[in-house]
Amino acid sequence: MVSGKLFFGIMFSDKDIYNECLKDLINNFGEVEKESFEYDFDEFTDYYEKEMGRWLKKKIIIFKKEIEEKDLVGVKKFITKIEKKYSEKGKRKINIDPGFVSDRVVLASFKKKDFKKNLGEGVFAHEVLRLEDGRIKEFWHTFRDYKGKKVKEFLEIRFNK
Repeated sequence: MVSGKLFFGIMFSDKDIYNECLKDLINNFGEVEKESFEYDFDEFTDYYEKEMGRWLKKKIIIFKKEIEEKDLVGVKKFITKIEKKYSEKGKRKINIDPGFVSDRVVLASFKKKDFKKNLGEGVFAHEVLRLEDGRIKEFWHTFRDYKGKKVKEFLEIRFNK
C-alpha cells in the first residue's frame, strides 16, 4: 500500500483568498500538521501568469491525515471544485496541487504523461521526489520549486515517517 501525509501546494496572489481556501481545506481534510514559509513562485516559472497574473506566492500545507495513493483521485476532483469557487471569469485566483509525502513526494495531476501513473478517472500520480539510498532523488520532470533546498527540508522526506 502506497501512502503518506496529505499535503497541498497552494499558489495565490490574494492572501484573503488563500485564508478562505485554507479554511475550506481544514473543514474537509482535518487538522493541519504544519504550514510552510511563503515563497515567490514567479522566480520558478511564468507558466501561470496569463491565467493568474504576476506576483504569485506559494505555500505548502501538510495535514495530519494519512491517505493512500488511490485517494488522490477523489482529492483532486474535490480540489477542482474549490479552485472553481475562487475563480473569476473562468480564471483561477488560487491553484491547489494535492499530493502526499512519505519517502516520496507525489502530486495528483489531470495531465497525462508517460512518467505518471494512471490512477483512474483522468487522474495521474506524478512522483516529483524520492528518498533513495539515503539521498533525495530528483527527476527531469521535478518542478523547480520542489528541487529547492528549503522546500525539501520542509517536506522532511524520509523513510518510515
